[in-house]
Amino acid sequence: MKLILILTTLMAFQSSATSTYEELLIRANTGNAVSQYELAEYIASSKIDIKTNSPATNGNSNWSESIFWYRKSAEQGYVKAQYELAQSLFGVNASSFGSYHTEGLQWLMQASGKNHAEAQVALANFYREGIRIPFNADEALRLYLSAANLGNVEAQYRVAWLFEKVGKSKYQDSLGWYENAANSSQPAINDLYWQGISRFRLGEIYQEGKMDKKDLGKAFSWYELAAQNRNADAMAKLASMYEKGLGITRDLPKSLMWHMIASSRGVSKSRKKVARLSKKLPLAEVKAIERLARECRAKGFKNC
Repeated sequence: MKLILILTTLMAFQSSATSTYEELLIRANTGNAVSQYELAEYIASSKIDIKTNSPATNGNSNWSESIFWYRKSAEQGYVKAQYELAQSLFGVNASSFGSYHTEGLQWLMQASGKNHAEAQVALANFYREGIRIPFNADEALRLYLSAANLGNVEAQYRVAWLFEKVGKSKYQDSLGWYENAANSSQPAINDLYWQGISRFRLGEIYQEGKMDKKDLGKAFSWYELAAQNRNADAMAKLASMYEKGLGITRDLPKSLMWHMIASSRGVSKSRKKVARLSKKLPLAEVKAIERLARECRAKGFKNC
């Protein structure tokens, strides 16, 4: 009975997938660039092999077909297709498909030239690291600044970090860009990581007195916000500040709770702290703190 249910569900899924594909294909064949892009996106993310209408055996089953439609759209100047086509071409093994990487770079440059922020960041990363293109720090900074002004959080963080490395003459600019990244009101999913790093860096700046700043209360607040971005290092910092009473009233149970959370996210120092602090508290209290840690996770690390 269970097998029949699984097969029925799979057949219904395949039928739905076929119908969606055929509808998108009809629109794409009219020559509309947006429709061609949407079809390419559908194929690239599909779990059904477009050619055989069977479950895709690996992530590359539909690669050639998606590339075909991304390219069709990109050739008409659709910037989203140009960027996604570049990313897809970069995903090919460089040792076997060098020409794909050359084409990918060309499409990335076109998208970047049309102020596509993600394309500008990707191209800036290549210039900064000397990957696929000769090293050029000035061009990397120019592209980061352009993307940062378009609201890209990773670019804002990169600009802040580069200005910080310049030294005292750029401290205010650096701080401003860190704050822009940290305070982004509606960051994209991919930006949450960079927002978290920016918030963590601001916490460090205020805790350590960098850039002529020193405010433990602000440091604690930034670490709290970074923890909401799942930044494990910020969680460990909160634990340490609770343990030592820095910027907040000393609270060993709260310290242990944050060390438990940071430890579960791979912070080795917190793992050692959990073992040490647990010995200082009754077993029943440790169990209660473990429960608080679970509740904190469930709340998205807010108001813990």
